[in-house]
Amino acid sequence: MERSDIRCTDLLGHFVCGDRCEVMRQIPDNTVHLIATSPPYNCGKDYGTVSDKLPWETYWMQTREWLAEALRVTTQGGRLAVNLPWWMGKKPRRDVPYELQKTALEVGWTKLDKILWVKGDEKNIHTSGGYGGNGSGWGTYLSPSGPAIRCASEPILIFAKGGRGRRVLSGEGRGLCVRGDMTKAEWMEWTMDVWFVRGASNGAHPAVWPAEIPRRLIKLYTYPGDVVLDPHNGSGTTTETAKQLGRQWIGIDANPAYCPNGEAQRPAVAGTLPPLVGSSEVPK
Repeated sequence: MERSDIRCTDLLGHFVCGDRCEVMRQIPDNTVHLIATSPPYNCGKDYGTVSDKLPWETYWMQTREWLAEALRVTTQGGRLAVNLPWWMGKKPRRDVPYELQKTALEVGWTKLDKILWVKGDEKNIHTSGGYGGNGSGWGTYLSPSGPAIRCASEPILIFAKGGRGRRVLSGEGRGLCVRGDMTKAEWMEWTMDVWFVRGASNGAHPAVWPAEIPRRLIKLYTYPGDVVLDPHNGSGTTTETAKQLGRQWIGIDANPAYCPNGEAQRPAVAGTLPPLVGSSEVPK
């Protein structure tokens, strides 16, 4: 049974340097099965070519633009997974998950789930100020005067285009659904709404997520051969993980320093390729 009639631009399998919305406009409608991404947190990090300290209204105006373009390129039933902080600013602290969810729903996404990513385990948690609970962002030390709660977790919000299901059917079995490439143990762990995964660091990039996060998202929400997109690809963790898992992929980042050699100046010219692997038959 055919899953979808998908053709893609010549961006497929490339890490492209450019504005996320301009590059996504080169991707045809209903092409991408999963967008897994962690956009800039707007906390003043040095990303080189783009500002990470925008006014609140400007940040969400730009977020609305990329969410709308992301919705267009996503297949019916495809998913969007966004890792983001709990809050921005200090006086006052502004609720980021609420604003992201509100904006996503307004442009047409359907809210599915929320995953709580805890950075480590009960014995070694990565807080906003350091590892092992030794971070210094605690406000007034040992005093009730003004203690601050340190971030040892971040949310990952899950949305869909249309309904919850992909409607990839086999004609047999419970729900008629075609199985993916997860093990039973992975399924049981990853469908819990709390993930214990230690954070990561990379001297070449100011903000990276550990490969285990996109690995889980990709296996949980896509089949082998599906297309994964990260419009904030940074150090390339998402797309490298997608490649290792046998998915097709497109990476986008605004900073040429993060794009592999030969990709930074690659033009985003629309074109087509033969149907993607797995587009004309379901996985066995």
